[in-house]
Amino acid sequence: MSTERQIEEILARYVRASDNRDGAAQAALFAPGAVIQMWSRTVDGRYVEAAPEFHTEDIEHAVATMIKPHPPGGFSHHVTTDHIVTVDDEKAHISAQFIVYEVRTAPEPPVRPVESGYFEIDLELRDNAWKIVRSDVKMDLPLS
Repeated sequence: MSTERQIEEILARYVRASDNRDGAAQAALFAPGAVIQMWSRTVDGRYVEAAPEFHTEDIEHAVATMIKPHPPGGFSHHVTTDHIVTVDDEKAHISAQFIVYEVRTAPEPPVRPVESGYFEIDLELRDNAWKIVRSDVKMDLPLS
C-alpha cells in the first residue's frame, strides 16, 4: 500500500471512530501528546477557537463528552472528499473536506447534513507506523 493510501486510511479510521463514538479507537491513531484543535468559521471567513485544544491523553474523554451521543436508532456518517496528501520523508499532511450526516429514525428527514468543514492533519512516522501529531478540525458553521 502506498504511503498516501496509508494516510487516507488513517483519516477513514479517524472518522469511523468518531461516528462510532469510540474514543479508544480514535486515540490509537494519535502519537502521545498530539494536539487536537477545533475551529469555527466566522461570518467574515476567519477561524476562531471553538474549544480549548486537547491532547491524545484526553481523546477518550472528549469523544464521550464533546460529541453528543446518538439517540436510539440514530447514527452519524462523516464523508470525506478531495484528499490532498503530501509526504516529506517521515512527515505527512492530509487536507480533506468533510460533511457529517445525521441519521435518525424520526423526525423527517431521516438523513440530513449537520456539519461540514476541513480536516488539516499532520502525521509522523513513529516506529514504522503513521501517527497523527496534530489535528485541526475547521468547521464551516459559526459558533452558536
